[in-house]
Amino acid sequence: MQNYETFCLVWLDLHAGKTKENIEVQAKLQSLINDMKMFNQVYECEKFIKEAKHRNIILVTSGSFGRDIVPRLHNLEQLRSIYVYCMDKAGNEKWAKQFTKNAVQCQDGSTDDKLLNINPQFEAAIKGNLAYFISTRPDFALRDPTNSEQNVLHLACKYGNLNLFLHKANTNIVNNEFLTATQLAKTVTISNFITNPTRLIENFRFCDLPPFETSNLTTGESEFFKVNSSTYNGQISRQDVIRSLQESDYAVVANYLNTHVDLPHDKWCEAIIHLYSMETPLYKTINCDILAANPLCKCIPYIRHLSDSLGYLGQGDGNVSERRLKRYSSIAYRGATLTLTQIEAFRNLAREFDSNPNTFRNLCRFPAFTSFSKSKSKCLGGNTLFILHPILTHVQGGNYASEGNKPIDISPLSAFPKEEEVLLNWSEQIAVLKYEFLDNKHVLHVEPTSVGG
Repeated sequence: MQNYETFCLVWLDLHAGKTKENIEVQAKLQSLINDMKMFNQVYECEKFIKEAKHRNIILVTSGSFGRDIVPRLHNLEQLRSIYVYCMDKAGNEKWAKQFTKNAVQCQDGSTDDKLLNINPQFEAAIKGNLAYFISTRPDFALRDPTNSEQNVLHLACKYGNLNLFLHKANTNIVNNEFLTATQLAKTVTISNFITNPTRLIENFRFCDLPPFETSNLTTGESEFFKVNSSTYNGQISRQDVIRSLQESDYAVVANYLNTHVDLPHDKWCEAIIHLYSMETPLYKTINCDILAANPLCKCIPYIRHLSDSLGYLGQGDGNVSERRLKRYSSIAYRGATLTLTQIEAFRNLAREFDSNPNTFRNLCRFPAFTSFSKSKSKCLGGNTLFILHPILTHVQGGNYASEGNKPIDISPLSAFPKEEEVLLNWSEQIAVLKYEFLDNKHVLHVEPTSVGG
């Protein structure tokens, strides 16, 4: 394999350049790619990649850092391919399959060939200087451009619900410029995006949580709000929402909102919530930004309008019948894949409640918009099942939680109404009532609450 001197390999790992295994693999990769940058901080790595607009970057990241950084960077034109170098290939593939411009490849760090399994597809992509690295999954296609019978390169990718196909008989694609998924999305209509929605992975929305630090579970104020309070609390117009999405390379979803910009307030709020329910990278990106307290988040205007829209449509001047969306008062479910450290943190909160149910020490936050489903069958992925209970008086020590803390049934506005989705607003507090281990799954019983915030 030749030396790809025009490429820069960026390695993001807490132990980058420290462990014997990493050092050995990095040394071998340097024989292929001279320019290698190593980072152990997400923000520093993200800053470098975003500023390296004229580089060809290959990103290698650990699983935990990948879940954080990939949603924000995967559509950048300078990012040519992404590898997740991990010990849990199957687990990381669940989230990696969501990102399709640079099909994220998960490499098992326990195998002999390790990351050096830079396969022929990858080598061909580098030689052809392609903007896409397509995986071998059935819903993608990469035909060999050297095949005399197939002298057409087919690049197929999905951007949200759009099926985008690029067909060219040679490598001179649009005046020698290769299109990113976002650029290509700008050239197609949005009709299929709205009328034919499809989840990339069925029920994934209810079976995983973005990565979070256990130390942030019980903090009083959201770290995301602390670092972005000045922007979040300012005046944010509808045009600000659309402009910020365009600047974040979400041209298709920005165009969708632009068709609603002059509608009455309730219709605008409905469009904001409907957009969140769609299968686009947007809902994953904003939740990762919130959980990571990302000070570089560009989607704050949308986050603010989504939060306000949930509040507005979930109220009705004290008259429940006037509400456009109902507050959900029955049991709902959510699956997740948690680390043992995260599970133990929730168990400790359950122990505190069990010892004294009239105290509020066991309160924690889901510091992102958190989807639950009325249907348990949609939430059985992962090693953990959250069961969200209706608000009970004893949890509050005699202090009832307000209606405003109940999740909102967004299924009437959802692009996928059969998912029966109910949504907790970002940074809602919950009480952890009970922990169980049933049917090889960690079960956490939780409840929304208004105490403390």
